[in-house]
Amino acid sequence: MSQTVITTAFEQWKARQAETGEPVLLDGFIFANVPGLDPAKPVDRSEGIPPEAQIVHRQAVTRKGVVNQNAVVHSVVLGADTGDFSFNWIGLVNSATGTLAMIVHAPAQQKLKTRDGQQGNVLTRSFLMEYSGAQQETGISTPAETWQIDFTARMGAMDERQRLENTDIYGLAAFFGDGWLVGKSGTEFFVTRGAGYVGGLRAQLDADQAITVGVKPVKVWLDVCFTGTLASVWGVQSKITVATDLADYELDGVKHYVSALAGIDAAGNITDLRPKGSLTDRVAVRSVNNKKPDALTGNVMLGSAANADVMQSKTDGTAGRVITVGGFGLGSGQLDVSTIDFRTYVFHAGETLLIKMEGSANIPAQLPAGSGQYFYAHCTGVRDRSYGCSVIFTAYNSPAESYIGTRMDNSSSGWTIMRLADRSDFDNYAKLNGDSNKNFYVRNNGDGAAAVNNDRLSFVLGGFAYKGGDAGQHFSVSGGTGANSAVAFGQFQSGNNGNGAWSKIPGGGQWCRQNLNLAAYSSTTWTYPAGFPAPPGLFITAINGSFECWSNGIGANNCGIYNNGPALNVNVLALW
Repeated sequence: MSQTVITTAFEQWKARQAETGEPVLLDGFIFANVPGLDPAKPVDRSEGIPPEAQIVHRQAVTRKGVVNQNAVVHSVVLGADTGDFSFNWIGLVNSATGTLAMIVHAPAQQKLKTRDGQQGNVLTRSFLMEYSGAQQETGISTPAETWQIDFTARMGAMDERQRLENTDIYGLAAFFGDGWLVGKSGTEFFVTRGAGYVGGLRAQLDADQAITVGVKPVKVWLDVCFTGTLASVWGVQSKITVATDLADYELDGVKHYVSALAGIDAAGNITDLRPKGSLTDRVAVRSVNNKKPDALTGNVMLGSAANADVMQSKTDGTAGRVITVGGFGLGSGQLDVSTIDFRTYVFHAGETLLIKMEGSANIPAQLPAGSGQYFYAHCTGVRDRSYGCSVIFTAYNSPAESYIGTRMDNSSSGWTIMRLADRSDFDNYAKLNGDSNKNFYVRNNGDGAAAVNNDRLSFVLGGFAYKGGDAGQHFSVSGGTGANSAVAFGQFQSGNNGNGAWSKIPGGGQWCRQNLNLAAYSSTTWTYPAGFPAPPGLFITAINGSFECWSNGIGANNCGIYNNGPALNVNVLALW
């Protein structure tokens, strides 16, 4: 590759010529053979004319021409009567002053003279000089002829610009339809005719081409380049290479671009590696989580999700499968009616069922199970993938009737069921009415105006510590344990400490609650904020996401909870 500069000596001389109004006259070429000259390195602008011993030829400028007002060209023709010599240095000078204006460092070239049967060569060399006002200062008015200007660099730049613009559209490689698809017929491999782009160069295969595949595994590559001669039409040349690996390379000054068409394994199976369509086509398939397609294959990069199976039924709990609308009742506009075996049915976290009690087996005794009875069942969590679970049951026939159930195993006593009180319960057991003076009354037998009937409190609270009312049945806390007694407010107790909150009611009822952070795959001990007379019932509800945790020991003062999953935040409730 040649290097060209305008010297600093020329700039200084040109300025002096402008001051005196004299023209800038460049009239001579100097050819020299400089030992050790490296044409790849930049030229020093302060460089001078080589020593006389290295100069091999001097010649006057043959022709001058104007390219535009800021560019002129000086040319010399070395005829067949000139030679023999080699040169790698060319200079353009003002002969009168010896001012060196331009320099070219070039690879060594040979000039031959025709003589004694030897055919000489004719060489043309030109200097295109560009600076502001070049035409006016040199006084050159004749237009430059095409032979004086080397368009090679400009045309090469145009070709490179077109190649780069193609890569903006098609990427490093792109193929269309079955173009350049590697196929197999029996034991013979072939490449299918069609078109594609590699490195921005369009390659066309006009007919199917057989290829020889030896040792496997191996890949099939398309190798393309853009080449030609000064006297030929330039175009894309392509070839197919079978190799384990191949990368872009340069050979004899021509750049080659490669792309894998296919991979062939040891058994002869073919994997298509061609990028499909333009970059726009590949972006058009972007769909999930706004993931960008792979630049080479055009596939949306979803990892294992791209190959994940969807659930095969509404109760398919196979690990790793994608849940569909209606799966486990999620997003369903209508639930199917099911009959289940309450001992063995495997609930899934988040699952919702509509259970027909008639026809279901092993129904817990606490759940109504008459004819025409249906329950919605929503699983809030599972202990493991077998039988441990927590489920909320709501009666389809009576939406106000609900239960919380916990199943520890599939035994006959595996379920613990707690009925949730509703408004009717309070109406039955604790009606509050007053007279016109807003006095509260203790409800007697059949008395409609009521505070709390002592007999009903005996049923609800176990008959502990009542306060009596007066003969007029006005509410009183002055003492007394008779039939018309009421409960003193102070007998309801509550509090909290570092272990959570607690409440106690007359009759011995008690509950404790706390919010716990459970470490991953480990056991956590919860000490109750207030002890129980005996081990209570325990309920666990997740705060953030699904969970697998269960109790691994319940005592009167504390309990153990094992988390069989990632770290989790839960609410715990102990009831007595």
